[in-house]
Amino acid sequence: MKQLAVAMAVATLGTAAYAQSSVTLYGLVDTGIRVDRTNAGTGVSVGGGMGSGSRWGIRGSEDLGGGLSAIFTLEGGYGADTGASGQGGLLFGRQAFVGLRGSYGTLTFGRQYTPFFWATLAVDPVEYGTVANINNIYTRVVLRTNNSAVYQTPKLAGFEARLLYAPGETTAPGVARSAGGQLGGSLTFSSGGLMVNYAYQEVKGAQNVANTPKEKHNQIGLTYKLFGDTKLSASYATFENDAAVNAVDFKNYWVALDGRITQSSTWMATYGRINDESAANRDGSLLGLCLMYHLSRRTDLHFAVARMDNGSNAQYLITDSTNTGLQTTGLQSVATVPPGYSPTALGIGIRHRF
Repeated sequence: MKQLAVAMAVATLGTAAYAQSSVTLYGLVDTGIRVDRTNAGTGVSVGGGMGSGSRWGIRGSEDLGGGLSAIFTLEGGYGADTGASGQGGLLFGRQAFVGLRGSYGTLTFGRQYTPFFWATLAVDPVEYGTVANINNIYTRVVLRTNNSAVYQTPKLAGFEARLLYAPGETTAPGVARSAGGQLGGSLTFSSGGLMVNYAYQEVKGAQNVANTPKEKHNQIGLTYKLFGDTKLSASYATFENDAAVNAVDFKNYWVALDGRITQSSTWMATYGRINDESAANRDGSLLGLCLMYHLSRRTDLHFAVARMDNGSNAQYLITDSTNTGLQTTGLQSVATVPPGYSPTALGIGIRHRF
């Protein structure tokens, strides 16, 4: 009887310990039809990740007591149209990190999104998705960083901050080990219908020489609830280095509106301007419109159209969550358009979260 009682107690403790830990399998599948119009004509393709990058992942946490938890995320991207792995074929190319979360904030290590990415995501109502997204304008944003340490503060009096450090760790012969290293951070304030943020990102050159010096990114953004469900988003960003060769000097703008049509449908309108103040003078602007209809809490249909107006020296393409469309339509042998040509793109897709 005593042995039975001990066995029951051990089983109970094991169940209690297990209940304090959790592991979740999650993901997203997105695909549809994209139509591109370039100087080479009109092409139609079935593409993956036009509304959001398709992904699958595992996330988990363990309660360590005293308000402290161990957390981890392993997330890989893929193309739903072909099944091929994304992010250059990496198994967990989207995210791969582990860390601790408690009352003093969250500290994680691994491959992670940058604070600059989170700051720009906050002002993009289509969330880096569809052909109307902010990545068409902020083309130099570093989305993710390998070998990084990220600290996120708890929210206090409306303020929240993120800090990132990545040493670079290159092993290329003749190149400084710190090449490619990054330093970044963001500060966000939110209260009621207002959100204001600032982000900074510093990326060391590949060789720390004249043609690849340190590049610095700055962004200030806001969102404001105007009336009803209508929200205004705006942002200004700079991307600069002091290179003698391959100079970078962009000052870019972003404005967006979004709102609800019905309980099941929403609209987003976006406009962005690229001002290239370097000698290359590659100016351009994007105008986009997106509509979404929610079939359920986890499944929606999305429609988006965008036009990129290229200046006389610019050759910008239109990207969605995964690609520019040109590689899949076979419109031309290289992923570019002639200087000054203005392409258009339309995407219609379905997205399911699990």
